[in-house]
Order: sequence, then structure tokens, then C-alpha cells
Amino acid sequence: MTTNLEERFNDALGRWKENCIANCRHSSPMPYLDCDAYREIVLMGKEVLPLIRKAYANETEEDIGNPGHFWGCAIHEIVGDKFKIEVKEDNPIKPVAKGFIGIDVKGLKEYTLRWLDENMDK
Repeated sequence: MTTNLEERFNDALGRWKENCIANCRHSSPMPYLDCDAYREIVLMGKEVLPLIRKAYANETEEDIGNPGHFWGCAIHEIVGDKFKIEVKEDNPIKPVAKGFIGIDVKGLKEYTLRWLDENMDK
């Protein structure tokens, strides 16, 4: 049985995925995050973190429209600086050239899921 929160989350996630598909050619994160559905998920607050974890864990690279590493933005907006990934050599977000960063997408997913496992109940 799904809860009202799950239904609201799944509805918003479906609309966010549609937005991600519509903006899939942008390199800037803003078209992906400037979306009512994304804001709805963030406004659901900490109670939605287990649903975020489940959705992110079940994403595959072949699934078109998945928010992917943008889940980290949503989590940060929900919990603030408790979730923060510094840009440094041994992190999944690392400097690659002056003014540019590289994202290890698989490493970022692992880092984020681990963080959620260790912190979402706190």
C-alpha cells in the first residue's frame, strides 16, 4: 500500500523526469532544477529521503530522464550543509582544469547512497 507521500513523490518524480528529458541537451544544471516538480520534491522535506534513496538506487544508466546526480542537489536543499561534497581529488567531484570540475557519476551515486544510509534517520 502506498502512502499519500509516496503518491505525491512518484507524481512529482514522473513530472521531473519529463522535464529532464525535455532539457537533456543542456550542460547547465539550471534547466533540470528550475522545475515545479523538483521544488515539490524538495518541499516534501526529510520524510522523502527514503523515497529519494530508493529512486536513486533503482536508476540505471539506460533509463532516460532519470535525475541522476541532481538528486544530490535535492538532498542538499532538504538537509542543508549536512550533505555537501567538497571538490577535491579524492571525491567524486574533482577539479580537472582551472575553473572546471569532473563528476564521477558512479562514484557520486555510491557516495550519495552511502550518505543517505548513514544519515537520513538522524
